[in-house]
Amino acid sequence: AEEQFIALDIAIDNSAALIKGAAGTGKSVLAIELARRFNDDDLKVAVFCFNRLLADELTNQISNAKVHVSTIDSYALKFGRANLVALPSNNIEALKSIDFDKLSVPDSEKFDVIIVDEAQDILNSTYHSLLNQSVLGGLLEGRWYAFGDLDAQKIYDQTDSIKFVRDHIKDVPVFTLTRNCRNTIQIGHFA
Repeated sequence: AEEQFIALDIAIDNSAALIKGAAGTGKSVLAIELARRFNDDDLKVAVFCFNRLLADELTNQISNAKVHVSTIDSYALKFGRANLVALPSNNIEALKSIDFDKLSVPDSEKFDVIIVDEAQDILNSTYHSLLNQSVLGGLLEGRWYAFGDLDAQKIYDQTDSIKFVRDHIKDVPVFTLTRNCRNTIQIGHFA
C-alpha cells in the first residue's frame, strides 16, 4: 500500500525513525524489507524483537545469514554470559540476574544498522543501554529504526516509547500506519 512505501521512504531518508501502527498494518514486513535493503548495501544489520516466535518468522522471511535476527533477551544473554561467570542456565532466571546497564558490547559485535520490531516492548529503560551499545555511533548518531504498536500492544512495559525516545535518545520522525494490509475487508468476508 502507498502508506507503507511512504514509511519506508521516511526510514531510508533518516538515520532513525519510529514507525507505529496497529496489528496488521505491515510493520514487520517493512522491518524485513528495510533489513534486506541495508544488507544489500553491505551493511551489518541486526533485527531485534521481543517474541521468540516472531524472531523465528523474521529469520525465515529474511533468510539471509548476514542479517542477525534474535530476540532482545537472547542477544542480552549472549553478553550476560560473557560478563558473568555464575549466570543461571535457565534463561528466565539468567535474564533476572543480568544488569542490562552493565552489559558490554565489544566494537566487533556492533552493527551498522539495528531494526527493532515490537518496539513497544523494547524501547524502554531496560534495553536502552544494550541498544545504544549495539549500533555504531550509539542511538544518538547511529542508524536505527523501530516498528511497533505503541498504543495498543504494550504488554510487558507501560513506558510511552515515543516519549522515552524523545527524552532519552533524540527527536526522531514518527510515522503512523493506519491501513490494515493483513486483515482486509475481502479476507474478512471470505472468513
